[in-house]
Amino acid sequence: AKEGKKELTTNFYVINEKVIMSGMFGNGEYKILNKNQNGFIAINSSFIGNDYGIETILIDNTSKKFIYKSKISNNNKNNFMEIKGYCKFLN
Repeated sequence: AKEGKKELTTNFYVINEKVIMSGMFGNGEYKILNKNQNGFIAINSSFIGNDYGIETILIDNTSKKFIYKSKISNNNKNNFMEIKGYCKFLN
């Protein structure tokens, strides 16, 4: 890694029709909406007090990349987060 840049690790465990995420960005269980040889998309949603949160994970098997997005429906300016990264697949 370059000086000043930190590499963070997030693990995704695929079990049947669920994905378990564990890492610096949080932990959670996601339901797979669509899965094929190219990858999958999974979603998690919940109520947080009066706010509603939704998170999505897209894993692209072809390019070995992932995108994680989180959105909370509140009045805070920082209510959306997007993280992109590279995957290393282990069987």
